[in-house]
Amino acid sequence: MKKIVFWGIVSIIVFLCVSGFIVIPLIRNIDNSSNGYTAPIDPPIDPPIDPPTDPPTSEIEVDDTGTVYFIVDGDTFDMSGLPTTDRVRLADIDSPESYESGYQEAKDYLYNWIYGKNVYLDIDDIYGTDPYGRWVGVVYVRYNSTHCVNVNYLLYLSGNAVIDNYYNEFNPYNWKIYYYHP
Repeated sequence: MKKIVFWGIVSIIVFLCVSGFIVIPLIRNIDNSSNGYTAPIDPPIDPPIDPPTDPPTSEIEVDDTGTVYFIVDGDTFDMSGLPTTDRVRLADIDSPESYESGYQEAKDYLYNWIYGKNVYLDIDDIYGTDPYGRWVGVVYVRYNSTHCVNVNYLLYLSGNAVIDNYYNEFNPYNWKIYYYHP
């Protein structure tokens, strides 16, 4: 009878060990330190050190800045701060001329976006000026503290100008509305 009881107890202990009822609580005590003992663990491996990063840079090239003080039409304006002439022709777009339908709407649209505001001008690096002596470029105006908008592209998107891809450094088919410029 003692042998049967002995083997019965051994069988129950083996069953409990195999099923995890005894082993898991023992492991938890080691890992959770509920008994005051913490199992040693390997120290974490330090991640590789990345080289320091430069502060974020602007997505736009700014050749000049100034305040717009006169709107000629939907694609030409005057601004202060330029080295020779104050007149700027917006690159790669064409808005209606004074005798064409849509002239006043395009002029008003440009006026509402840039008149009296400080703008950033990216002047064409290939020619700089057009045959009339106007600076050719893309103009940006501050949208918020971190972004500017491409006014050339806004005129096109609003229907106040068409794309006219002249030979210059710009590609109007790659333009977007917002550009990061801290």
